[in-house]
Amino acid sequence: WNVLKRFEKRAEQRSDSERSVKYKSVAGQIVKALETHAWDGAWYRRAYFDNGQPLGSKESAECQIDSLAQSWAVITGAGDSERGRLAMES
Repeated sequence: WNVLKRFEKRAEQRSDSERSVKYKSVAGQIVKALETHAWDGAWYRRAYFDNGQPLGSKESAECQIDSLAQSWAVITGAGDSERGRLAMES
């Protein structure tokens, strides 16, 4: 997401509106996927194993919450602001 947002700005600077629109669209799709599939109710999951089991979930025996996912959502501004606040409190 972060790289796409930077490329979007660079494409705008180069007056390459086709790429700028594409990068913005893909970045938006990533955020939508994160909000749909990575939110665990009070924080963002860190990842998924190959078998589909989440890492950094309230269902996990270990690593129920991981600072990296929460920090990324807040620092980049990619995550929903209210969810980011809740995640950091968690």
